[in-house]
Amino acid sequence: MSYKLYDITLYYSAETHKEKEFTIRQNLVSDLYVSFLNNYKPKGTTRVSVTLKNEDHIVGYYGSILSVYAYFNEAAYWSSTAIEQNQIMLDTVHRIAILCADKYNWDKTVFRTRI
Repeated sequence: MSYKLYDITLYYSAETHKEKEFTIRQNLVSDLYVSFLNNYKPKGTTRVSVTLKNEDHIVGYYGSILSVYAYFNEAAYWSSTAIEQNQIMLDTVHRIAILCADKYNWDKTVFRTRI
């Protein structure tokens, strides 16, 4: 049994070198976000799997994995600086965390703590 939320992953699909670049950056940003949750474990959730789409939509649970669609402006992301890309990813992960917290009654104070 899991005792924390292990992962929030953004899945970007592109058939170019950009997919690998995105994945590497996403892993760093998402892992950092989850580490600041201090082992928080939303009920029944070990992972949040986020597919980047044209809208935000919570699909539902598959076991302990919560599947979510997140709005992503691909053109704005790729025309941004590296620092701005990090912020876009962080904002996306955080927005999805709050949407899930609202829908499933998670403790939102965990997601609103400032460093």
